Amino acid sequence: MLRKMGEQPVPITGLFPYRLYKEIETSTVAVRVRFLAEVTEQIVKLFDIPEKWDTRKLDDLQNVLANKQLKGLKRCAAAYPATERRPSALRRHFRKLKRILKKANYSHDAWVQIRAVVKTHLERMYMIYSDLRPNF
Repeated sequence: MLRKMGEQPVPITGLFPYRLYKEIETSTVAVRVRFLAEVTEQIVKLFDIPEKWDTRKLDDLQNVLANKQLKGLKRCAAAYPATERRPSALRRHFRKLKRILKKANYSHDAWVQIRAVVKTHLERMYMIYSDLRPNF
């Protein structure tokens, strides 16, 4: 869906939190599930910022992320005992992405770059999810 929203993404050197994902990959199942929920929620919030997307495609993307994935992840996370929240680095990362957009006056070029980062998030999230599947 994200690919259909615009042209090919640009390289994202320095914008993706690879270290954070490395840490999460070795965390407990509960921490990984909560992390996936937090990333999904941050992505949904990021796409609330206006851009000249095809409205139908954006609605489809947000519907899948917010109504299907996020609700399922939150339900799953609720099954685990409460753990220490670690998403502060993640929230800082998404605030940085929002600042990039704002600084560029929400330009199309800035959105192309942000879309590339989000695409990488979704790919890495899928890898974490695939590793968790035997636990569900």
